[in-house]
Parts: sequence; C-alpha cells; structure tokens
Amino acid sequence: MPSYTELMALFGYRSRNAAAYLVERIVAAGFAERDALGRLIPPARSLPLPLYGEVSAGYPVDVEAQPAEMVSIDEYLGDDKDSFLLRVDGDSMIEAGILPGDIVIVEPKRQARVGEIVLAQVDNQWTLKFLDRVGSRMQLKPGNPRYQPIAPREELRLGGVIRGVFRRYR
Repeated sequence: MPSYTELMALFGYRSRNAAAYLVERIVAAGFAERDALGRLIPPARSLPLPLYGEVSAGYPVDVEAQPAEMVSIDEYLGDDKDSFLLRVDGDSMIEAGILPGDIVIVEPKRQARVGEIVLAQVDNQWTLKFLDRVGSRMQLKPGNPRYQPIAPREELRLGGVIRGVFRRYR
C-alpha cells in the first residue's frame, strides 16, 4: 500500500493531512484495513462480482443485461477466517462434482451433518467424503461407485466441512 508521501505525489497534495484524510476515507469505505502496527493492508474480503441471474444449462434462454445483485465470493462461500484450501487428488468424489485438481474450501469444524462433504481423518489418513451413518456408526461415503464406503476401525476425526470448489478451465 502507498505511503503518505507517495499518496501526496500521486494526488498532488501539498499536505500530509490531506493524504491522511484520504487514507481514513479509504479505510472507512472498506477498500483497505490497518494491521496491528497501523499499516495499511488490503482488505480480507475480495471485491463483489456482479451476479447477472441464471443461465440455462439446457435450452438457451435470455440472460439479464444488468446485474441482479453483487456477490462477494468470500461471503458466499462462508466467513470463517480459519477456512483454508486443499487441492484434490483422486477421483472418489467425481459424482459430487469434485474432480482431481480442483481446490476445495474447507471450513474447520469438529461436527457435521450426515450428507455433508467433510475433510476427515480415519485411521490416521485424511480424505474427502460424504459423512454417512449406518445404524449407530458413522462412515465416509465416496461420490464414485467404484469406491467402497470407509468405516473407521478406530476413530473418525473431522477436520472440516467443504464449503465450495474452485476449478480453472484454462
């Protein structure tokens, strides 16, 4: 982020107070934040993107020319500041739309609902699967019929719940 001196030169200000006032307005508007030492840092959230409505994956339909709303990807996927990303290796979740090379957003949690996609440690190995219940026991169910459900021999430990998936096409 630019210093007061750099802002003065950039905007033609003669006064450091004018640059300081500009910085305070930028912070108040949410375009920057201050760290523990008072230095300017980029905001934790990304800029909102326009959501233009829905598009048909079947028969072609008209799409609105004006955005229906603005959506922040950060807020859409969850606001847990401890969330993290993992790159997927393997094809056991392809029917859930999670492909090898995808990046999943994991919200750290120790509890999840049956049917949620979870990051779980079973018998000291981490995996990504649907949380399932068979009788009174929990198990991990793959999203690919080529794989069998995993019933833990010892302990099933949840590391988080999957909140979203990113995939690049190019």
